[in-house]
Amino acid sequence: MSPILADTLTTPDETSLSRFLLTCPMLSGLTADALEPLGQALTLVRHDDGARLFYDEVPNRDAPLRILVHGHATWDPAHSSDDNGAWTLTTGSVFGLGAVNDWAAEAGLDRTWPRADLPMIRCRAKGPISTLELAPDRFEAVFMSKPGGVLRDRLLAMFPTVVHGGEIVAALRATPQFSRVNAVALYRLLDLAPTVTYQPTAKDPDQPQQPAAPPPGLAVAPGPALYYVLRGQLQLVVDETLLSFGAGEVGGSDLFADEGAATLKAATATTKATAVVVTKEAVAALSGYMPGFARSLGPMFNGQRVKP
Repeated sequence: MSPILADTLTTPDETSLSRFLLTCPMLSGLTADALEPLGQALTLVRHDDGARLFYDEVPNRDAPLRILVHGHATWDPAHSSDDNGAWTLTTGSVFGLGAVNDWAAEAGLDRTWPRADLPMIRCRAKGPISTLELAPDRFEAVFMSKPGGVLRDRLLAMFPTVVHGGEIVAALRATPQFSRVNAVALYRLLDLAPTVTYQPTAKDPDQPQQPAAPPPGLAVAPGPALYYVLRGQLQLVVDETLLSFGAGEVGGSDLFADEGAATLKAATATTKATAVVVTKEAVAALSGYMPGFARSLGPMFNGQRVKP
């Protein structure tokens, strides 16, 4: 089924569009100025029930960047390890980041990620949906503008998180902190969890190396956080105990500990490492978007250990 330009739908005015973009979890913390070039270039598109947005393919340079405005769609990576299979994209979901990464790599920009071993994706509309779409031929105009560069860096930081979403969710659900949280909520939490590169720790343990160039608008350290390691090895001192965890492992602070009890030091790397960072602030932010997420945290949330 071909997408239909939504000329029969009401295209939001500039103010409404800006307000909507600011509510998208993946764009959390960005300013209206940073999102203005994107808002001016988006096109509203309608897709029929069952429409295949991706079918056994790796989203690449030819795909648009999409933001779901209305409805639901599946997002099913071939190597997802989640027991529930495909997860659901909902209002505010941003997808098609592979296209932005490809474009940035072709342009010779920093912060891009290798495409080796990327999974095939199946993405299908569950009922009629509407999306805001940025066509590939508009990437340069949007992302090479001064305010658009901030957005570009954010999306590139989120790309590996999305690629590895299935395995990250499985690892989080195996922790006591998130064992009661459903997969859909954890995928939304990953919209707030950037991938960060860590350089090797300085020889002086009292002066740890900070993560390199954290994504705009998302605080990743110091503070209570969980880290899912994609490559390399991280170390973190929690309650005066040195913890070390490597690729495929999740570790870090108790996000629900009483104020002051959790370490305020950032994780450090023994070798160059990349890790997805889930902060206490991200958990609090998602509780504002999804009341069901807060309820699934049970006593940990109700005890006000996380304040939205």
